[in-house]
Amino acid sequence: MSNETQQTAPQTPPQPASPVPPQPAYVPPAGQPYQQYQTPSTGQPYQQPYAQPGYAYENPGQNLGIIGIILNVLGIGLGGLILGILSRNKSREAGMSTTIGTVSLVWGIIEVVIGFIAGIIFIIAILSDPSLAPANTSSTLY
Repeated sequence: MSNETQQTAPQTPPQPASPVPPQPAYVPPAGQPYQQYQTPSTGQPYQQPYAQPGYAYENPGQNLGIIGIILNVLGIGLGGLILGILSRNKSREAGMSTTIGTVSLVWGIIEVVIGFIAGIIFIIAILSDPSLAPANTSSTLY
């Protein structure tokens, strides 16, 4: 009798494991579309836009800055000042360092200011003491 009751008892089938939901496909954030790199159709190999090791891009304002510094050394402060301004502008447009142009600019400013002050002092000295003025060669010595 016990065998019959065991056979007639309803057996519950094993419960299947809860299915794992499928993973959603990657969706890039809005405003940043996903782009795959495509090789150029020209047949030429891809060239990197950045400098290769051992090669540096030339600063377009560097030569002007160096010439401006040379003019400052020679005492031509106004030329150094102007070339310093031009050097800084060209370097800034290219996104390069403006250090040499700044050196030429500042040195030129200092030289022009010192020259202006020296000129004013010289003029004041001449006006206050006429004996420092150059001799008048047109006067007669009779």
